[in-house]
Amino acid sequence: MKENTLKTIITMFFIIGCITAKAQSEYGQWRTTSCFKGIDFCVKKASYNESARKYEWWVKFRNRYTQTISFDFTAKESYVTSANTTDRVTIKPGDEGGSWFLVADANSVKVFVDHLRFGNDDWGTAYAPCDN
Repeated sequence: MKENTLKTIITMFFIIGCITAKAQSEYGQWRTTSCFKGIDFCVKKASYNESARKYEWWVKFRNRYTQTISFDFTAKESYVTSANTTDRVTIKPGDEGGSWFLVADANSVKVFVDHLRFGNDDWGTAYAPCDN
């Protein structure tokens, strides 16, 4: 009985240790988006989702504009050349925001950003054109 309990404790410790190690990936370097000079982003790969057979990628954005911004974004496999954006975020000047995505690519992702609006009102105004 003691031997089985000890094996269970050791096995649980090993599983918890592996999950924690996967989640400790660091974000990469900040990069500026190709369209908007005031939006920087960085990514990190977290863990592998067995049921989806995809990797969990986190995307973090930084607002370097002097106004609050709202925009759509998504992350896809590195070979994808265009994509419909699926998430929206609002970020105050100097702040950060983002989300995570399940992506099949284990090595890198491509981040897409569009539909940018400036100011606190995210509805009823035209989207900003590229400024980069």
